[in-house]
Amino acid sequence: MRNSLIYRIITVLLSTILSLMTAIASAALEPKDTTSYEDCLTRVAPQYAGSQVNDQCFIYFDKFIAVPNPMGGGKIIYIDQAHNNFHQRDGRYLPFTKLLQKDGYTVETFNEFFTDNSLAKIRQGDILVIANPVHSNNTPEVNWIAPIYSAFTDSEINALEKWVKAGGALMLIADHFPFPGAVDKLAQRFGFYFDNGYNFDPNYNDVFLYDLLNSQIAKDLMRQLFTTKDPSPKGGTVFNKKLGIEQPRTVKDDLVDQVRAVMISLGAEVNSLIFWSGELPTLDNGFAGGDGWLLDHPIVRGFSNINSKIILRP
Repeated sequence: MRNSLIYRIITVLLSTILSLMTAIASAALEPKDTTSYEDCLTRVAPQYAGSQVNDQCFIYFDKFIAVPNPMGGGKIIYIDQAHNNFHQRDGRYLPFTKLLQKDGYTVETFNEFFTDNSLAKIRQGDILVIANPVHSNNTPEVNWIAPIYSAFTDSEINALEKWVKAGGALMLIADHFPFPGAVDKLAQRFGFYFDNGYNFDPNYNDVFLYDLLNSQIAKDLMRQLFTTKDPSPKGGTVFNKKLGIEQPRTVKDDLVDQVRAVMISLGAEVNSLIFWSGELPTLDNGFAGGDGWLLDHPIVRGFSNINSKIILRP
C-alpha cells in the first residue's frame, strides 16, 4: 500500500514536470534554426539537458556529417523490439540507427521472441542489440516497483545462450533501475551480473537537487534550498570528501537522503560513485545491496518492515 502511494505521488510529479518540459520545448529553438551541428549543440541541446530524448541535433544534421571509410560492409544490426524495450530503432535509438547506417550497416528491428528458429535468421557476422527491455509487469505505464521480473522467458534465455555459444554476436545494454533487473537472469548465463539501482556522487548534492527541481513548479523551493544553511533537525555532520572535513548536516542533505530512500523503497539499490572508485564489486562484497555510504534501509537488508526508520551510516 505504501509503495503504491509513493509510486502514484512520483508518477503525478513526473507527469507534471514532463508536461511543463513539453510545453517549454514546443516553443524552444529547433535544430533547423541553427547553422551547423556544432551550433545546434551549443544553442539547442542545453534545452533538453536532464531529459531522456534523442540527439535532435544529430538527427537533423547527420546528412551533412561525413563518415570516412564506412566499416559496415552491408552487415545487419538487429535491434530487439519484442520486449517492451525503452530504446527502439526509430525512437530513443534513432541517432544510434543513423550513425550505424552512415557507417555502412543495415539496421533492422527484431520483433520476434527468441527461439532457435527466430535467431537462425541472424547471419554469422551480424549483430543482435538488446537495449533496456522490461517485463510487461514493469513498463513505465504499469510500474517501476520491485519485484522486477526478467524480460525473457527461460526458453528465450536458453535459446540466446545456445545461439551466442554457437557464434552469435549479442550486445546487451541496461541503464539504471529497473532495466538491470530485467536482464540480469540472462546476463548470469554469460557469467556477469547487473547492479539494479542508481549511483549518486555525495559530493554533488547541489547538482542533484538542481536536476531534480529544475522545473517552474519547483523554482521557489529550489531557491530556498540552495540558499538555506538551516541545520538539519537530526543534527550531526556529513563528511565533505572534496574538502576533507566534517560539516554540519543541513536540511538540504536530509532532502537528498529522503529522495534516495524513496528510490530504495521502490526496490532500487543506491550506490555512491565512491563505491565504484575502488575494487570492483562482487556478490560477496556488497554488490547486491549497494555500498551503504549514503544510507542503510531495511529493504536493502532484506527486512519486510518498510516502516522502519532510515539509519544513516557514519
